[in-house]
Amino acid sequence: MKINKKNVLEFIQIIAGNASCAAAMACFALPFNMVVGGVSGIGRMINYYSGVSVSVSVTVINVTLFVIGGLMLGKKFAASIAIGTFAFPAAVALFIALLAYILLRDTPQSCGLPSIEKWRNDYPKNYSEKHEETLSTKEIFFKHVLNNKFLWYIALANAFVYMVRYGCLDWAPTILTERGIDLKSAGWAYFAYEFAAIPGTLLCGWLSDKLFHGRRALPTMLFMALVLVFIVLYWMFIDNLTVVIICLIGIGFFIYGPVMLIGVQALDLAPKNAAGTAAGLTGFFGYFFGTFLLANTVLGLVAQHFGWSWTFLLLIAASLLAIFFMGLTLKEERR
Repeated sequence: MKINKKNVLEFIQIIAGNASCAAAMACFALPFNMVVGGVSGIGRMINYYSGVSVSVSVTVINVTLFVIGGLMLGKKFAASIAIGTFAFPAAVALFIALLAYILLRDTPQSCGLPSIEKWRNDYPKNYSEKHEETLSTKEIFFKHVLNNKFLWYIALANAFVYMVRYGCLDWAPTILTERGIDLKSAGWAYFAYEFAAIPGTLLCGWLSDKLFHGRRALPTMLFMALVLVFIVLYWMFIDNLTVVIICLIGIGFFIYGPVMLIGVQALDLAPKNAAGTAAGLTGFFGYFFGTFLLANTVLGLVAQHFGWSWTFLLLIAASLLAIFFMGLTLKEERR
């Protein structure tokens, strides 16, 4: 296959031009609140007023213009700008990441300051001077995270909690409309589910700190047991809109407390220098395995081929498995 030198040169020029613009945006325009022209300027203004990332807004605008241009001016035009469309926001994100890596510090000690605990004179019960030691990436992953069986337990529990959370939330409008309930009523049920999360999360956190003295597993198990009750009632009275809305409110009220506490427990089970990685592990299990694979894919396939009754059985099983895996951490929390 013969390489066209002209096309290669154009490709290099596009990449270099986008990299230069991205460096200017990341190093000068963004830090000093400057607005530049074109799509980049629009993205900067969107970022200033809404907080949406410049990379995201530029990507959305460029893709839209790319599609319109391709339809109006042909495939050759579309091919010529495709690289620049994605290269610029990617380069902006890369330069910002590099700046953050170079300029930001992750601990007060790295700036010559005392630790937060020492400065506030507020030490947690499991505090140790070893927690202030700087850990290598290898130590964080293989000593404190991947080899910590309790983190794996709560990561698995989180996957099943997220399966219940999004399995109930995302499929509720579909289930209700298929049962003959109008879309507006289904939308109110969806809204009630999310709105109930606010007081439920606050109550769960308060109970964990005040009644259970900082323990996370027991209130999580209690709330998941109550979620299980409402799932069963939801299934049994699926044709009664009033009962369904009450059940969705109950599920929303009780499910978000475990979502929050599992993240907190991940921080409790790891040294503070490894806390971010520990939280990332549980979050990955929740969003990838719990949401994407189990709640969205598996439940959808089961509903399509076997009916909604089987999806409710899976949600019940997920609730029980979440309670089981959280129970495996009870003894560790009592230490």
